[in-house]
Amino acid sequence: TKYRQAWLNGIKKHAIDWLHFWDVDGHVSSHLSIKAFPTNFLLNDKGMIVLKNVSPRELSVFLEKNLQNR
Repeated sequence: TKYRQAWLNGIKKHAIDWLHFWDVDGHVSSHLSIKAFPTNFLLNDKGMIVLKNVSPRELSVFLEKNLQNR
């Protein structure tokens, strides 16, 4: 918990506008099979996980391929 304020400051400084979770005791992350931090998920419009731990390049390729015809 000693890094909590630095974490919050970084979120604000870099305008990282997605949801963030602080799971101090690890119960939630363990339940969700999160084994590395940070972990990211790409969800579809139904809230289902499409990609997990995707790199910026992989995300770009995925979005270019899947959003072309929308």
